[in-house]
Amino acid sequence: MEEGESSCENRPHHPTPACGGVGADQTANRVPVEEEGGENVRSAAEGRHRELALRLQRAASTGGDVLGALESGADPQTTDVDGRTALHYVAMKGDTFAAVALCAYGADLSARTSNGRTALHGACWNGHTQTVLQLVEMGADPHGCSYDGATPLMDAARNGHSHTASALVTVAGADVHASEACGRTALHLAALNGHSETVRVLASLGAHVNACDADGCKPLHFAAWGGHAGTAGALLALGAEVSPRDLFLSTPLHDAALGGRTGAAAVLLDSGAEVDARNSKGITPLHSAASSGHLDTTAMLLERGAEADAPSADGRTALHFATWNSHPRLVYLLLQRGADMLRCANDSLLPSDILCSVDSFEWPEDLLPPLHRLSLPVTPLHASSDGGDLEAMCFLARAGVGLDCQTPSGDTPLHWAVRAHQVTAAAWLVAAGASVGVTNCKGVTPADEVGRCLDAAQRERLVRKAEAFRQRRGREE
Repeated sequence: MEEGESSCENRPHHPTPACGGVGADQTANRVPVEEEGGENVRSAAEGRHRELALRLQRAASTGGDVLGALESGADPQTTDVDGRTALHYVAMKGDTFAAVALCAYGADLSARTSNGRTALHGACWNGHTQTVLQLVEMGADPHGCSYDGATPLMDAARNGHSHTASALVTVAGADVHASEACGRTALHLAALNGHSETVRVLASLGAHVNACDADGCKPLHFAAWGGHAGTAGALLALGAEVSPRDLFLSTPLHDAALGGRTGAAAVLLDSGAEVDARNSKGITPLHSAASSGHLDTTAMLLERGAEADAPSADGRTALHFATWNSHPRLVYLLLQRGADMLRCANDSLLPSDILCSVDSFEWPEDLLPPLHRLSLPVTPLHASSDGGDLEAMCFLARAGVGLDCQTPSGDTPLHWAVRAHQVTAAAWLVAAGASVGVTNCKGVTPADEVGRCLDAAQRERLVRKAEAFRQRRGREE
């Protein structure tokens, strides 16, 4: 028997047409369209064909009478808009009898959908092992690939159908090492979707637990990225390397941190993963977690010994990444753990500079009082005073932020407002009760800065505006 032909001996009993279609006697009695009214007859014939095709598709997709539709003359090769034939539908539903009937009426086992999948792919996708084996027995190719290189085994593995995967390899001879166009094997796909039992089955069938895809990623990278702690543990128990590097030198711990997969990250660290591993750009897992705003993962990495101020290749720390991406609670956590807001990147950028320049960065109200007790080089009130943002200053004051909070150098928000020539902001602070007599580490008070930084006209405007703010405050009270 040639590949692709169907074997009738082992099929369930069913009526089989002699020639898979209309008999010769019927053909002889057919009247040519031109002799029976032209287009009207052609239209009627086409309508009948469409009606039968729809009947077959409905039966196949809903578990209806497929055999009855075939006996009425429906064409088993008819496809829907996605290229699916009736055989695709019954295979996806696991209707083995209907699949056998369709093949007996000439259904093409190698017919492909718009993405290149055959009926065998569909049966494997949904884990219908009996249907899979029947399709293979009738000639379906267990090695056939979709247009992106996926084999039926990969579709079974990605959905966790371990029994189907085992049958494909042991009975149908599927290649457990086959890879997609991007280099992923069935084991990669099982790991990505957290199917631990399928991972174990594939490994027992010879799949390589340290196989690399086109980017150098191993199954453990995929399990970590998907956050599947149990699957990561299964791979490690099967001999997977705990800190393999992809083409960019990233480890599975980088992937877990970037996705905020705290449980998977903990499994990797428990197995000996390097907490401060650096990729080709000097990025550590802590940088990855901070950049994405994953608070729990960041906290866990710090507890496991991650260096809070570890620099990337361009000198940026986790605090740079967290501030730039506007993750205030994560910034607060890093500051609590001793991260340095004055740590310069290679381009001299400070985290404090970012706080003053990123418009989308907003501190949650509940963090403001404790934040100002950290004695930071720049607080939100300092930053808003320096920028003259009265709305933010009012909000911070209502939240309980002290108007005379000081940086490590002793500067208050009023020092900053005056130096920045923010006369209105300075006047608001004075009217709200900020002291003009607080000295910084150099013994300089805001009053001293007024005399040094502002000209006579600005000083006069400061006094006038401060009085206006006081009067407005009095009326509101």
